[in-house]
Amino acid sequence: MICTIPAVGGLWATPADLVRLGLGWTRLLPTELVREALTAQTPPGPTGRAMGLGWLLSPDGEVGLHAGVGAGATAALMHLPGGQVRVIVTNRAVPLNTVTDRLLHLLTGHPYPCIESRRSMYPRYPTDSPLPEATRPTPPPTARAAVAVMYAGAVASLTAMAVDLATVGATKAALAKHFPNLTSQQLNAQQVPLMVSWIAGGLVGAALWILVARNTRAGRNWARITGTGLFAVATIDAFGTLLAPEAVVVRVFFLLVWLIGLTAVVLLWQRGSRAYFQAPGS
Repeated sequence: MICTIPAVGGLWATPADLVRLGLGWTRLLPTELVREALTAQTPPGPTGRAMGLGWLLSPDGEVGLHAGVGAGATAALMHLPGGQVRVIVTNRAVPLNTVTDRLLHLLTGHPYPCIESRRSMYPRYPTDSPLPEATRPTPPPTARAAVAVMYAGAVASLTAMAVDLATVGATKAALAKHFPNLTSQQLNAQQVPLMVSWIAGGLVGAALWILVARNTRAGRNWARITGTGLFAVATIDAFGTLLAPEAVVVRVFFLLVWLIGLTAVVLLWQRGSRAYFQAPGS
């Protein structure tokens, strides 16, 4: 997903930037103000934590913590004794309380959690002003066309299944012509297995068309790869189907479904589609 929320003040920072800030912020302020920043300015909370100037302070005042969370990112900057700095950055909006508690315990030996039990360190955004959701790039025309073709493939698969069932008599006649030694009883015995295989193939095929189409529209690259692989399997299967003794109309519909698959694969690998699937979050 691509985050569309601008950073505060229009500034963006990397983990390395946060480390440099943590190491050098004291040189940006007068000595007295630095001391005030790391001095409790509020009464301690239930867990002993107090607020300095911009820092959330440990009960002994040795550790300062500043954290923030936004759509798609979380960050925490820790100021430790001796001027040491620790930074935690994630690319998901997940709580860092547990991570910071354990890290501070390892670094200082203090029993944590010291952050108020499972509450946010900073006020939540107003509930009536939710953060806008991150957006994904709009599918290009080639990807949208591929999705439409795939839905057409699902319809064609179900139609082909109905044609198979409606022409079972013609298929039995083709079998009798191809295998003249088969008796009527043997031919009739093939009818049920054939119908079961046609129904299963039609339903599974339609489901796969829809699955790949939905995930293609969502920009998931695995859907494009899976669709291409399924088309390769269908191509191999086509040779056997075209050589098998079946009704002519059955072969025509099978060829139609195969051509729909070929069209979808070509569209999926066009330049516009490739850029869409390679975009961040795909």
